[in-house]
Amino acid sequence: VELSAENHKMIWVPPGFAHGFQALEDNTIVLYLVTKEYAPDLEACIRWDDPEIGIDWPIKEGVIISYVHHNKKIAVLVELLCQTDFVASNKEFQKIGQEIAMQIAFTNPKTVSELLKQEHIRDPQKKIENLIKEGILKLGENIKLSRFIRWELS
Repeated sequence: VELSAENHKMIWVPPGFAHGFQALEDNTIVLYLVTKEYAPDLEACIRWDDPEIGIDWPIKEGVIISYVHHNKKIAVLVELLCQTDFVASNKEFQKIGQEIAMQIAFTNPKTVSELLKQEHIRDPQKKIENLIKEGILKLGENIKLSRFIRWELS
């Protein structure tokens, strides 16, 4: 359900039901009414990305990272997506994009799927998909490698 000042919709969450919210705009204000006083001893948590729940959180923010090899003959652009502009501007998130761009420059994968299965050039014990998963755990929101392009001087 999308709630907004324009559509005046509200949602009722029955007592005991799990619930969560994601602001789709900056400076969002949520008015949250309850039927009883807060009872911390009854609180429980659910991971936002629990596969059993399967919430399709929107991934609409991100960055385009560029890498030019030191010989100036190979260049890469990577589109790395996340859920919020807060994470998109995070240096750790951008570092993941730089690592992926460098990987593409050196290994020349043809597809995102192929790239994700590759061993990381800096740490062969880790695959590129693991690099992204570590970023998800560290930054607390979903990260997706959307697409990339690699140019090489011919």
